[in-house]
Amino acid sequence: MYHYADIEEFDMNKFKMPQKNPSKHHADIISKWVNNNIETFDVAIVVDDRKYEDRLVSVLPLAVNEDSDGTLTYPAVISDCPVILQGNLDGFLHFPLTVGCKVLIGYPKESIDEFIYGSVTDQYVPVDGLKFNNSQAVVLGAVGQVGQDYILSKTDFELKYFDASIRINDANAIYIENKRAFIEAQDDGTIKISNSGGAEILMASGGLIFANGCIIDTDGNVTTANGTNLDQLKADFDSLVNAYVAHGIGATAHPPPNPL
Repeated sequence: MYHYADIEEFDMNKFKMPQKNPSKHHADIISKWVNNNIETFDVAIVVDDRKYEDRLVSVLPLAVNEDSDGTLTYPAVISDCPVILQGNLDGFLHFPLTVGCKVLIGYPKESIDEFIYGSVTDQYVPVDGLKFNNSQAVVLGAVGQVGQDYILSKTDFELKYFDASIRINDANAIYIENKRAFIEAQDDGTIKISNSGGAEILMASGGLIFANGCIIDTDGNVTTANGTNLDQLKADFDSLVNAYVAHGIGATAHPPPNPL
């Protein structure tokens, strides 16, 4: 059994805990290196769209870096960022990016200049050695802000551009519209077309067409909005003409009664 007197007094001055963290100076250096070299995503705004036809835009990252001492580092404009499009060699989907568009940008692990500006289709060795560098940023697509941009449907596929849109719901109904025209196609084959001028055409699933009150059947016969059957009207007209011919047309002819 040990007694207190047998234990050597512990001298805190002789015992030093290993330092787990680098100095503030070294921490700032590491932090800056990480921020400048291992970035993955950032929000930016398009500031130059003159090369968009070549799939390139210049952007300004919006996030400002703040050091531990409060020093702010404002990002510079990144020129000629490649725009990533949804598509393949046969076609693609794109919305024109213009000055002021808010986009999400990413930083590739390796340089992609040989691919973007060349014709390589196989594996290659990047020549500039840049890794996670902001000069290699690519535009991944537009990014929206809650309460500022279009409200998205929870169930429908939507394609919107300015005041025009295409929408497909889970019942396979298709809606195409702009400010002055509207097209609706239902899954049963019914199609409705209308415009701001009041014109309306309804193509029923059974084959009838209703246009501004007129009815067109599958044989092409038209019944006007006031109920006149044009096929019957033509038949009556032909009968009247034939009757005139049969009686002889002249000053002394006696016309048959008007069937109308």
